[in-house]
Amino acid sequence: MYVAVYAFLVALGLFVSRRDTGLWLVAAVLGLVVFIGTRDHVGCDFGPYLLRFESIDPSVPVLTALSEAEPGFQLLLRLVVAVGLDFLWLNLIAAALTMGMYFLFLRAQYNPLMILALLFPVVLMQLSMSGIRQGLATAALAAATVPFLKGQRLATGLWILFGAQFHASVAAFLPIAFLAGRQISTLRLGLGVMLAGPVAAYLIADRIEVYQDRYVEQIYGEMTSGGAGFRYLLVLLPTVLFLFHHRQVQAAFPQHFELMKLFAIIALALAPLLVLSSLALHRLTYYVMPISILTFVSLSHLIFPPAWQIWGRLLPVLIHAVYTIAWQLLSAHAQACFLPYRSYLLP
Repeated sequence: MYVAVYAFLVALGLFVSRRDTGLWLVAAVLGLVVFIGTRDHVGCDFGPYLLRFESIDPSVPVLTALSEAEPGFQLLLRLVVAVGLDFLWLNLIAAALTMGMYFLFLRAQYNPLMILALLFPVVLMQLSMSGIRQGLATAALAAATVPFLKGQRLATGLWILFGAQFHASVAAFLPIAFLAGRQISTLRLGLGVMLAGPVAAYLIADRIEVYQDRYVEQIYGEMTSGGAGFRYLLVLLPTVLFLFHHRQVQAAFPQHFELMKLFAIIALALAPLLVLSSLALHRLTYYVMPISILTFVSLSHLIFPPAWQIWGRLLPVLIHAVYTIAWQLLSAHAQACFLPYRSYLLP
């Protein structure tokens, strides 16, 4: 099922004309809302989220969620319970919010249908169909890049803050709001961290100790993510290609160049986590992957000679296809939590 969905999305990216892209993008996004939102016991976090949903006391006022950690998700939980809807609707509403934010992101990109196809195997399937909260936060960070491209610092920051209401860790990316509309340099990156970093630290203050214990000290026992290194390679490859071909990218995509450069720097900065904490790498790689995919698709149109253009466009497709097929065949998590795909809409 997953390979078939991926193949269909790839076909859209390869064969739909630019004139028809908008209509097909809307249709594909709506289809993915249904595919992601109506899943039935699919995703390794499905059970824990279901238990969390069932533990909500409907007699407790909905607005008490605003005083809890990550209040956006708590509010969503309590609203669904308060109006008497089933757990299905929590997933469906979360999927609609997630895909709505990706729609905003994709509309601003070149070849959005191909970017959507490459988002599916990891960012949408492995993350949004399991970790709802971080899936929402990752989509919000992607949406934040749209005002970033326009130099709108306040709107960029507000989108990141919105994502932090679902998963506080995304607030670590708040310094990029300072860089919107500016040429990225080491000095400006450092200034962004100094100016916005304290705000981000304040926002995740109640989570810092949890992250320190879980990902660094590992006081709950050694925690690793076996696939984190492979997913990081999916991010690292376009980053390395970008370093070698950045002048071509700058000439062809001047509006997007600083965004790609910024996330290439962030992607390279994650490399030490390969040794320090594969679980932290697992979490952070998701955040940088949408822009990494944007970079990969852009490069696939630029760096190959005309006679090799079709193979260039297929390179990202084939790499992500190999990853997702291998993951489904070899991953214990895939076998236990994702296969076979089940939906409340299917008999």
